[in-house]
Amino acid sequence: MALETLPAPSARAGSREGRELERDTRGPRDDLTDSELACRVVEQTGITPSEILAGVSFLGWERLEEDVARRVQEKFALGEETSRAIARLAITVTLTRDERAKREAPIRRAEAYDILRELGVNEPRGTVAGLTEQAIERLSQPGHPPLLIDEADKLVDKGFVEIIREIHEATQVPIILIGEEELPAKLQRSERTHNRVLVWSAAQPCDLEDTALLAKLYVPQGVSIDHELLDKIRHVSGGRARRICVNLENVVEWAKLQGREHVDASYSGTFDTGEPPKRSALGLRRS
Repeated sequence: MALETLPAPSARAGSREGRELERDTRGPRDDLTDSELACRVVEQTGITPSEILAGVSFLGWERLEEDVARRVQEKFALGEETSRAIARLAITVTLTRDERAKREAPIRRAEAYDILRELGVNEPRGTVAGLTEQAIERLSQPGHPPLLIDEADKLVDKGFVEIIREIHEATQVPIILIGEEELPAKLQRSERTHNRVLVWSAAQPCDLEDTALLAKLYVPQGVSIDHELLDKIRHVSGGRARRICVNLENVVEWAKLQGREHVDASYSGTFDTGEPPKRSALGLRRS
């Protein structure tokens, strides 16, 4: 029996509890799943997820289900079968969420640890909540620059994005999320985070100026690269920063082997274009 087919309040003798159930669990949220609806109904009885987890240990599944179902039935004047179905589903969802949280805790702690390291804390210690509070304290300092997070799509996969949202709400420091093309779609899993994004901006290919800046970072002193060659590197790399860096390293290695301090358009080394090698390059020839 789908929970969305629960009888309307009028069908439950117009009880006050029936009207509360309709208002508290439906209202503008017509898109609630059975699981979300069951959990919301149980929460309205005053039973917390912590009580459910403790009840499973101390009472056992059957007695806990009976107790939850009784309180649901008393508050909302539902039938016994419907109340038991709601209780059973709410308990199942709560246990599943708890197990998932336990699995994700080490990952979330590692991510919070990395953020604090970037904020200048040498050896962060504490729980996920404690590490998050430390990050909030540091980011709340006046004039703190924006927080840039690369590979943010992976944070969504690991369930860490809610903590990022919590940090932003507590500090109001701008947070820039950088990720793959799937990031906007993945953020939709967390509606509260998705709704807080002010600007969406697609990554643009590197231009010559960007390539020159990357050269300053990746080309060591003692080797210089001509602007004409830099532009060729940008072109063959398709404007992709990672591939530009690879090609810059190729040029540097070639310069060292050739004993060159300055490399111009006469460069005769290889370029990484991202294309797979052709058959002849693999030594595969037709017989």
